[in-house]
Amino acid sequence: MITEHLDHATSILIRLNLLMLMVVSFLPFPTRLMAEYVRQDAPERVATTIYGINLLLCSVLVSVLWRLAVRERLVRPDSSDEDVTTLTKRLRLGGMASYLVMIVLGWFLPVLAVLGYLAVAIYIIVPFGVLRLRSSRA
Repeated sequence: MITEHLDHATSILIRLNLLMLMVVSFLPFPTRLMAEYVRQDAPERVATTIYGINLLLCSVLVSVLWRLAVRERLVRPDSSDEDVTTLTKRLRLGGMASYLVMIVLGWFLPVLAVLGYLAVAIYIIVPFGVLRLRSSRA
């Protein structure tokens, strides 16, 4: 998503990317915790919270990486302004705030929080605005 729009990188961007990859590589651990402790009240809540915190960290790092790339003009010149704007909007605080809400919700309704994590990920990944434009043009 982001990498297809980058023209080149700086050492700071590379280091931040490595940090993000480290956080992403940790994701199987809380995922396994959730699978093992599903339907066990207290452990399920802890596992869902750890999972949400991991997703929040990933979201924050991706947002920081993108903002740095835009600020430092590392974005490919042939990337359209619409693509850059759309990606910037998707990575705004709304996604991060949603993850925070899901983390809190996970203490009360863990299964609903996991569905919320999925919904936030789908919102960030699927370009609904572009799909609407294409369907209206057809």
